Amino acid sequence: MVLVPYAPDSTSFLQEPDTHEHAQLKAIIKQLKSELHFDLEQEAQNQGMEGKGVKWGPHEYVHIVSQAFQPE
Repeated sequence: MVLVPYAPDSTSFLQEPDTHEHAQLKAIIKQLKSELHFDLEQEAQNQGMEGKGVKWGPHEYVHIVSQAFQPE
């Protein structure tokens, strides 16, 4: 990794957008979130808590991100 300083006011011309750099990771996270959401909804339905919504919090977020960084 090579760090190169940018001249003032040149970032918008020289730096690549994050959308290109992180697109694959974002797609993986969206897929994992979808799978976890489905699993949590099924579990709530099995416990008779249907319609109360799925609770999202820091634990779910950390779980999804940690799964995204696991090698396949």
